[in-house]
Amino acid sequence: MKRRTGFSVLLVLAGMAVLVWLYHRFDPSQNAFFPPCPFKKLTGLPCPGCGTQRMVHQLLHGNLVEAVRWNPLALLAIPYVFCGVVVEYTPWGTSLRQKYPQIRGSFFGLTAARITLVVVLLYWAWRIWHRFP
Repeated sequence: MKRRTGFSVLLVLAGMAVLVWLYHRFDPSQNAFFPPCPFKKLTGLPCPGCGTQRMVHQLLHGNLVEAVRWNPLALLAIPYVFCGVVVEYTPWGTSLRQKYPQIRGSFFGLTAARITLVVVLLYWAWRIWHRFP
């Protein structure tokens, strides 16, 4: 079982490395092989995730201000998602979960899901209002 888990982790890390290379090497706003947002294509309105690919590209080039301009919510979500992955999938996270059983709920519980939903919906409304007065 451990060997399979190790291979899975290696596969995920290799995939992430390829994505990091692609987003660093190619600008999504200038290359057609990056997928466009289907919601925006259909409605003309931005979804909460619109601009995330361009944000990642700018972040990988050290342009924090430009990254914030493309998608501030996705940028703020990176540390939250990273901490959630650490808590759920690492030995250190296992130790934390044993010591503080409530920590899992902070990332994956019903309250966390509700807060995330409200934040995303408010951000989406702000984004539509801000870009389409």
